[in-house]
Amino acid sequence: MNATMSAGMSALIFVVIVLAVFKGMKKPVKGSGARLLLPIVFVSSSLLQLLNPELHVQGWPLLLAAAAGAVVALPLIAATNFEARSGAVYFRQSNVIFALLGAIFALRIVLMFTMTSMNPDALGLIFNVATVSYIAVWRIASFSKFRKVQSGRGFAVEQ
Repeated sequence: MNATMSAGMSALIFVVIVLAVFKGMKKPVKGSGARLLLPIVFVSSSLLQLLNPELHVQGWPLLLAAAAGAVVALPLIAATNFEARSGAVYFRQSNVIFALLGAIFALRIVLMFTMTSMNPDALGLIFNVATVSYIAVWRIASFSKFRKVQSGRGFAVEQ
């Protein structure tokens, strides 16, 4: 897959994610909040690339990609908050989330077009590891924040 096609696929996925986040902010989080963790399952399927015997990536770049993803997750964690209203827990409305997701997408596209000396499959794997890393860290932290608000221990509880 060439860089232009990959950028197009990334743009489509980005639009779907932004629409889902926007829609999710308007509705209460249902049940135990386990649905907050589902994106981890969805994006981790991209790591099936590791089963490709022709793909050769050393462990160090993958470790750096995972660390970079964890760092990228920090502003998302800070911007994601919940509040209790009418006996339910809602995402607190924040346009910062959309700005951060846009910045992450733009960074990914810029890096994709500037890192041309690397094998495209290896580069794709490295980007996927970073993506899984930031989504996993962000969603696990969001789930933890949700559970605190749901149990009444959070600071965002309104009466």
